[in-house]
Amino acid sequence: MLGLGSGYLQKLIQIGTTIIVVPLLISDMALGLSGYGQLMTLLTVMAFFSMVLDGLRLSVSRKVGQQSSSKDHGLGISVVAMMLALFLPILILALYGNEIYVFVGLGNIASGIILLSVIFLFSEQLNYVLEQYYHSSGLTWKVNSITMIEVVVRFLVICVAIFSYQFSILTYLFIFAVIYLLKLMYFIFDLFSMKVFSSDFFNVDKKELSEIFKYSFPLSLKGVATFFVYRFGVIVCNKTIGPDAAAVYSLIFTTIKNYLGQIFVAVLRPMVIPITAAKNIKIISKESQQSIRSLLRVYEFFVVGAIFIVAFCTDYWLELWLGDKFMAYSALFALSIMVVSLEVVSGVKALLLVSQGYGKSLSFYSLFFALVLMSMLFFIMATEMYASIDVIIYITLAYILAFNGVALMKLFKNRLSSIDYDSYILKLMMYVCSASSYFYFHEMSMVLAFLIGVTVYVIMSFFVFKGIFSDFRFVFKLFLR
Repeated sequence: MLGLGSGYLQKLIQIGTTIIVVPLLISDMALGLSGYGQLMTLLTVMAFFSMVLDGLRLSVSRKVGQQSSSKDHGLGISVVAMMLALFLPILILALYGNEIYVFVGLGNIASGIILLSVIFLFSEQLNYVLEQYYHSSGLTWKVNSITMIEVVVRFLVICVAIFSYQFSILTYLFIFAVIYLLKLMYFIFDLFSMKVFSSDFFNVDKKELSEIFKYSFPLSLKGVATFFVYRFGVIVCNKTIGPDAAAVYSLIFTTIKNYLGQIFVAVLRPMVIPITAAKNIKIISKESQQSIRSLLRVYEFFVVGAIFIVAFCTDYWLELWLGDKFMAYSALFALSIMVVSLEVVSGVKALLLVSQGYGKSLSFYSLFFALVLMSMLFFIMATEMYASIDVIIYITLAYILAFNGVALMKLFKNRLSSIDYDSYILKLMMYVCSASSYFYFHEMSMVLAFLIGVTVYVIMSFFVFKGIFSDFRFVFKLFLR
């Protein structure tokens, strides 16, 4: 509970600081809207390399969970695997970084940006691997505490830089790279003090190393697929419409989506895989299966309700946060948030599939739907036909409905039916009906759209989450034990 509580506190601080920083970055005293769009395009390139390694991150997290009884919890082999995997992307950035940034429409950039990109990527990935030891040892609170300090320090330094110096993209990357590197150094020294590193730390079994990479490959394909869904849209907007459109798309599918993911999924991600990887959910006791099922349903009920409330109130918080220049997109923001909630609630189920060894099936579905979307986005970028922010966003939302609303939910039900008996078709109808009714009536009246959207959601959720009160009672008794 300490790890969960500190995790939510850390995410609240992270989101709170970001909510303040984003308007400052968009303002003329920092990068401006066009500069912010360029920054998001650059970070999209970095996110691509990170997503390529996401499968390995999940695989080493699973490995640490499976070897929690050993001295280093499988950390040695995990560090070796990550360092080997980092060699290729770092080499590509070092040799072809400028050509890559030119390709995405940023033009020739300073060599310092490439160097900082390499430092950022290296320290970010190794930090993640080292953190797995703490999660599997019940020390999640320590990771969360260090991250809180990191977020606050980074926030203060960025604010000082904006108000005191000539702020640029180079300044932003320098701050991130240095702080991530300092965090990595802390973890290394702390693990040394805990005597986790021993003389045989890097003596790894080649067969186990091969298994880590073998399991990570399909998950990496899923990571790349996820990148093309959300990040490639930023590049397409930047190249076909302009940096302003890239900024709008990025705010929806990078900034806001990440806010929601950080609150509802990222807090649980470090714990779900290491804790459940050592157990076979199919053969655990009926009571344990009921516990997981009730926890999932209560979690989903709360998450969907909370995100829909945020979406229905878009007209009221969007102007306060980003100013009136974004109000023309308010209905589009609200529609996107409602559909994105479908991905958020399926996040934990995706983690459970990975921990139970179904990562390959999950990756296949993800890759298939991403390839369909990628072909459509490539068509828009190559021909500039239908090149509008609305069309690109609608295509992205269609992917979420198809993959997260149908394919992933069906896969989870087929593979882990003992902890899932809900109808994913009813859930999909709830999302579509609530979102479309709000979007349709928004042109007439914001208040009318709010009332009708809420009404449709409440009626639909009554059928979707049938028996939810029994789950509430079960979860309440579970926490009282």
